[in-house]
Amino acid sequence: MGIKELQRSWDQFGKLDLLWAVLVYTGKADNRWGHQEFFATGKHDIAEVLADLKRMNMTVPEGTVLDFGCAVGRLTQALADEFPEVVGVDIAPSMLELARRYNRHGDHCQ
Repeated sequence: MGIKELQRSWDQFGKLDLLWAVLVYTGKADNRWGHQEFFATGKHDIAEVLADLKRMNMTVPEGTVLDFGCAVGRLTQALADEFPEVVGVDIAPSMLELARRYNRHGDHCQ
């Protein structure tokens, strides 16, 4: 699969059932994800990762964080609660448009 085909596929996912395309849970297809519930999973996942790093005595430096393949910003938004600046990038224009719409951190999260 080439990059253009990949971009078209993810862009279509973002237009059809965007939250389920990002996080496939049983019973959540056909636009059944609630936005608060969906974004709460990102907050939970980031909290777990940061706790795991702390348990391993790993220091996470302050600064800008990159969420590569951010989709609609499920993890980007959670990271913005923990870091001073977060940048999300994605191949699908529809996903980025929705990530901008869901952004609740202003310029501190792009």
